[in-house]
Amino acid sequence: MAMAEEEHSADTSLLLPLSFFRPQLVPPAPNPRSSAVDCLSDLGGASWIAYGAGPLVVISPLTSPPFFRQVIELPELVNAVSWSPTIPSLGEIAMAAGSTIFFYAPISSPAQSGSFSWKQRETIVENYTVEAIAWTGTGDALVAAGFDVVLWLRKKPSWEVGWRSKAQVPQNLVSATGFAQGPVATASLSNIDKSPPLPGDVQNNVLVYLTDGKAGLRKLELPHPCGVSMIQWRPVSVRHLQNDHPNLRRDVLLTSSIDGTARLWSDCGGGRSKDSHNIRNRIFRVIATVEVNSCLSGTLGTDISLMWAVESRGVVSREKAGGYSLSENDADLHQAGVCDWLVSTGPALSVSFWAVHCLDDMSPVRYPRVNLWKKQKLTDQDLSKGSSILVEACVSRKSLSGPPVMCSLVQLLPDCKIVYSKFYSPILESGNAHLEVNSGATKERCLSCISSGVLNQDGHKGSIRQVCIYSYSCKIDLSVSLDSDGVLLFWSLPALSSYSWNLHTTSVPVWNLIGRVELKSGVSSDNEFSCLTWAPSLEDQTHLLLLASGRQIDCFGVRIPGEGEGFISQNIFTVPFDEANYGEVPPDDIFTISLGLGCDQSVNHNCFLVSCVWKQKFQILSWKVNLHCLTQSGSMDGCSTDDLSNEGGYQVSFEGDAYYVTVSPCFPKAFSTSQDGYEITCFSYPSPNAVVFPIKGSCGYFPWYHIITGCSDGSVKLWKLGILDSSLQSEKESPSWELVGSFIANSGYIASVSFSNCGTRIATLSNTSQTGTSCIGIWEPVCIPGGTSAVFLLEHTITLKSPVVQLSWFSIGNGQLLLGLSLEKELRVYSQRMPDLDLIWPEKSKETCFWDCIAVSPTYYEIKDFLWGPKATPVLVHDKHLSVYSQGLFKSDGQSDASSITCASNIQEICEKTSVNNLT
Repeated sequence: MAMAEEEHSADTSLLLPLSFFRPQLVPPAPNPRSSAVDCLSDLGGASWIAYGAGPLVVISPLTSPPFFRQVIELPELVNAVSWSPTIPSLGEIAMAAGSTIFFYAPISSPAQSGSFSWKQRETIVENYTVEAIAWTGTGDALVAAGFDVVLWLRKKPSWEVGWRSKAQVPQNLVSATGFAQGPVATASLSNIDKSPPLPGDVQNNVLVYLTDGKAGLRKLELPHPCGVSMIQWRPVSVRHLQNDHPNLRRDVLLTSSIDGTARLWSDCGGGRSKDSHNIRNRIFRVIATVEVNSCLSGTLGTDISLMWAVESRGVVSREKAGGYSLSENDADLHQAGVCDWLVSTGPALSVSFWAVHCLDDMSPVRYPRVNLWKKQKLTDQDLSKGSSILVEACVSRKSLSGPPVMCSLVQLLPDCKIVYSKFYSPILESGNAHLEVNSGATKERCLSCISSGVLNQDGHKGSIRQVCIYSYSCKIDLSVSLDSDGVLLFWSLPALSSYSWNLHTTSVPVWNLIGRVELKSGVSSDNEFSCLTWAPSLEDQTHLLLLASGRQIDCFGVRIPGEGEGFISQNIFTVPFDEANYGEVPPDDIFTISLGLGCDQSVNHNCFLVSCVWKQKFQILSWKVNLHCLTQSGSMDGCSTDDLSNEGGYQVSFEGDAYYVTVSPCFPKAFSTSQDGYEITCFSYPSPNAVVFPIKGSCGYFPWYHIITGCSDGSVKLWKLGILDSSLQSEKESPSWELVGSFIANSGYIASVSFSNCGTRIATLSNTSQTGTSCIGIWEPVCIPGGTSAVFLLEHTITLKSPVVQLSWFSIGNGQLLLGLSLEKELRVYSQRMPDLDLIWPEKSKETCFWDCIAVSPTYYEIKDFLWGPKATPVLVHDKHLSVYSQGLFKSDGQSDASSITCASNIQEICEKTSVNNLT
């Protein structure tokens, strides 16, 4: 057995570096454009939604919580997504990013019964940026719009160009009819909040493309007095497509203009869908208008959205037994009084239903009538500022000449919530089963019942500035991220015991959103927060989050919600900056150092040092913070209230608990570097006692220095704050930073430094601008008997041909360390390989310690930051989203399926295999 284990270890070492399993992608907020979100009403008995979120596409069922979610990576910002409307649906979806259109379809997993995921099937590469895409109703073609407008015909297993046309301005609105031979409409989206196009501007025109497959392509311009915010052809249901006389239905185009008017356009030259008339004779004119702004007292395109309602596949009819059934009676298509429906949302929480009559009345010719039939209110929704996007409106009726008895709406709200609502009519008694449209009482009851749900797909809209994982205790699984818009998102991390992996289950730790705080709309709204950190907590229930701005440090109390509870966050106290000791810009970094449990060594008393760092002049300001829990009588266990009052303390409260806070400034003297002829180029401070494997223990002490600095002359200096106990500090003398060690790392400037929690390793980074080479040195302190400080020896050098973004250490807990390196688009993890100390041969004893690269993961997107999560799970920070890895590693034969994996392991096992007596 021992021989087999040794052979397995050796074989594993030959496969290094291994690859990480695909990470969990924590997407940003949905892209705020109507072309980047789409619904599929029925796939596997559920409704689905797909939306672009930065360069990602999220696919999820419309259930809360969703039972499935897949995040697809695309190389560029997602401009458009569109489900294929074929019935029955095959789940095919098209996505446009940059100049490429990607086609995905669901495929079942051979490794797991009942499991499926969307896989890429085809791609189309254009020579322009694709702004919008639209399928035809039968799925036989796809229209792509941008600077060109192209109709792609499906010729399985590939695609071919049906026609192509140049546009004067980019077209980012597109709509298609039922067939590839039908008309196509495009437009340039106008935003009323920005400078709208002037009257007569080419951007005001809606373009209609006509083709019959013989006479070529004809382009018509439909002029509008102002810009256009939405276009949509009259939807065609499957019953109309399968009908023997589909040409009896007119193609009607709905356009919404920012002048507040919705217009219905139709062919007034005799052309019909799938008609063989000469396209030269076809003329589109306005056949009806709706003054939406006047009717609803809002602004179309801003707080009002309008669209055609899609008819469900059947008609709701009442049976003799008193129940209802869904039938597909084609005879109902030709009855008198057939009408279509428009649905609008806004302003505020209102929903309006518009009946459109006489669209197909050609003998005799009648002009269509549009009537506002009913207004309803959405309930149980938070009113958000800004315009919502109406994604889909679907209605069901008892007859095609009657009003809806059910309506489903899907909206994307400005606060990134996806809301799905259902309006339905109450079940009528048998005596009132006949629904009279003109009956006031019945009309009032129609669609009077409402049910709704929220698919909370929140993410960052602004660029992520910092992510901080709570690491003072392995019992607390909490993280927070701050973006440039001043938004805090709080995430719950899975418990350590739930981290698992195997050959067939490659799940990763899932970060779940539990809270959101908009700092600019709350306290300190005039400040811009630049950095944050966690502070040691008094108890497991209350956690302290410190946020630094240009004027102060705000301390927030945070409580993780329990079952049935809401997230709680509150600003409980503030540390103001002394105007004489801070610059006009906010600090670049903030960190804390725990000073223990205080005078009584109780969990009811906590003490820590908080420091802010300004990089430009390299100034560090520090404060000593004492926190005491007050009892119900207002006293403090083990401490005198008089003593604390003399220190300038004050009482604060958070969710019914009272605390006594004292803040003592201990501004150290600035670093004296100018006279020494060097500048500080980087710095590093100890992270809190990082979350480690609980069964292994941890490296549970801080090093004998508090920060290290890299300098322009290639030196690394170690500093310690001379006095941390304010009680021993002279009132006239500020503490100073004491230089307790230094060494020369190289002859050039130091780009970055990092040291492990226990101070046993320091990593330095230097870049060569001419060659783009990065050199990482790993240094080990060695104590010399009788010496006053340690000597640092170069243990290993790593040379890479790419710039390194971040260095970060992780302590596994058994004396082993991991060094993580993030390059611009790659993650690399190194583990120490130890020599066999039991070897007695001289030639073997010359072997020194070195470091192996045990894991590599390339990324699509540029890495801004890198940090370690619980149990050695790497976390990559991109511009607006996160990549969260598991510790699982694998080696494959180059194929993409699970059967290609030839070796599977995890970081902990690899570290054990690269330790003493295993690989030598």
